[in-house]
Amino acid sequence: MAMEHLEIKKKLLGDSTRKPDITFYQNGRIDITSAVADVLELQPGDVIDIAEGKSDCHLYVRHRKVEGTIARHEGQCYPSKPGSRNFRAYSKKLCDAVLTISGGDTARIMAGTCIESDNLGKSIILILQHNLDNPTKQSEHE
Repeated sequence: MAMEHLEIKKKLLGDSTRKPDITFYQNGRIDITSAVADVLELQPGDVIDIAEGKSDCHLYVRHRKVEGTIARHEGQCYPSKPGSRNFRAYSKKLCDAVLTISGGDTARIMAGTCIESDNLGKSIILILQHNLDNPTKQSEHE
């Protein structure tokens, strides 16, 4: 029996079905999946930051919340809803930097491997050039 070729106009899920690990928005909101939160051992009140290396960027915990202290920081993380392991932070500075590299109004980013270093502790490599919302920008960097 011969196989039939179907004429396809469009695939509804698009070219990629990969979900992002971390999402940066133009308004400064940062959404972090539970997978990333677990690797970085995020706790409510921890502060995240991004360190630029020679060839890549690393997401890491800059400050751990100390019990009994009350302080507000840019990039401070909290669960996105009660009981959730997904976290949310706000930092216009981090979002602007990521959106400049990845392009677009939103950057849906995949995380790479976890690395442990003496100066950052545990960090996750961010694949900023591969914005799932902006495939045009990806091809420019490949």
